[in-house]
Amino acid sequence: MDKSEQPRFRIVEGTSPALEFECPANGNVTAAKGAFLAKAPAISVTPSQAFEGFDTYHNKSDEAEILYLSPSSTGSLLAFDMQLHQKGLILSQASLFATTDDAGISLLLDLNLEGIDGPYRLYQAQNDGVIVAFMSGDLFPLTLEADDCLQVDARALAAMEVSIAFELEQLDNGQYVASLTGPGRVWLQSMPTQ
Repeated sequence: MDKSEQPRFRIVEGTSPALEFECPANGNVTAAKGAFLAKAPAISVTPSQAFEGFDTYHNKSDEAEILYLSPSSTGSLLAFDMQLHQKGLILSQASLFATTDDAGISLLLDLNLEGIDGPYRLYQAQNDGVIVAFMSGDLFPLTLEADDCLQVDARALAAMEVSIAFELEQLDNGQYVASLTGPGRVWLQSMPTQ
């Protein structure tokens, strides 16, 4: 796909939002397992080879085909055009909902933390493409100025710009917090699912 040509998509807001996505001709979209809502017949679905807990939707047509995805719980979908985030983004596995192949997703952190269901994973996206994040519950975008520091529930961290310094700590009560130091943008979710 030409870098100047981004796939078209539309977020349909509601209690449980949906993503209407034009899967690029002969292209792929990777999405969270269980996100499938509807698709054109030319799109096949297979388990993702790159990401555990994700499916790959491959458009076998020479034309863009429609794909509908929806999260299995209430919250918000937020799309990131990576051409506007050239330095990159970091997303939690719980919030990474869908991505095009050209977003350049790589595993940044993979930990097993006591008291958190499943592994605690963070992914880094650095390239062009589109990433759609799912924020469970309400979405809280924050901006941290240079040297501003904020501790957040590690499960509530949905996404952040790579300019944010990140350190994972365990409090005396056993809860894990992410200590974030600016500058940069942070997106939190009010009902962490991880």
